[in-house]
Amino acid sequence: MIKKITLLAMAIAALVAFAAPSMASAAEWKTSETPVGGLEEADAVHLTGTLTSTKGPLKISCNATSNVSVWNEGAGVGSVESLTLTADPVGTAGCTVGVLVAPNTYVDVTGCHVTPSTEAFPWAVTTAGANVTIHGANFTNEFNGCAGSLGIPNGTSIKAEGNVVGVAEGNCINFNQAGEIAEVKIDGGLCATSGALELN
Repeated sequence: MIKKITLLAMAIAALVAFAAPSMASAAEWKTSETPVGGLEEADAVHLTGTLTSTKGPLKISCNATSNVSVWNEGAGVGSVESLTLTADPVGTAGCTVGVLVAPNTYVDVTGCHVTPSTEAFPWAVTTAGANVTIHGANFTNEFNGCAGSLGIPNGTSIKAEGNVVGVAEGNCINFNQAGEIAEVKIDGGLCATSGALELN
């Protein structure tokens, strides 16, 4: 009986020793305002960048700004409080629409643009290693000026909702077409505009 208890204790100890490194390797957020011990409460971060969404032969490019709250609960977590998508390049009527003309080659369609909107905030954020998952992202794209060139009537709205996966690299979250919502590939990145934001 004692031998069985000893073997059981050794097995439990081995499991704990095996699990400990993986628990210790959970990535946590660090910002310029963060003490060495990590974030103790939510820290607001402002991010800017360019995002593109691709579905079939169409690619939409927008400038993006986002406010995100991040904190640590054993691993880095957070919530996207807002995401605003605006004209790219600045000064045009809306987000640029490109059409595929050759493998990996898109040409902007003159006069065709998209007015995007986002909703249902906050969107939850979880992490696993360097991967950052945004849950429940919710986008609507309204097409205008595309009827003659693409046959898409003015005011046509296309909605997409789902999870987007990015990778934390330096003070940026890059998507590199890793995120997919309803067959829409998300590319581009968002970077902290002041201070540092890291996941390690």
